[in-house]
Amino acid sequence: MSSSAFFLISFVGPIVAGGLLSVATWYSRSWLAEHWVPPLPGILVAFIVGFLMARKLIHMFISVHCPKCKKGTAYEMDGIACRFRCRVCWKEF
Repeated sequence: MSSSAFFLISFVGPIVAGGLLSVATWYSRSWLAEHWVPPLPGILVAFIVGFLMARKLIHMFISVHCPKCKKGTAYEMDGIACRFRCRVCWKEF
């Protein structure tokens, strides 16, 4: 995967995942109300949890092609956005 496609997935993917989890929480609002859980804060929490989990999973498990060794083994560096390091040749880009 190219770095631009990775950026697109890491931008759109968490929003979609948070939205899907929010919709699932919206459909279960009658069950939540029966169990004394307020539905609207539950929807907000579901969106935040879905967004953060999807973002973390995308950044952990989707690799980018290294421009030097041409293998899909470069992962995003921790703490630095849009900086990748290849796990074969250790080149940063």
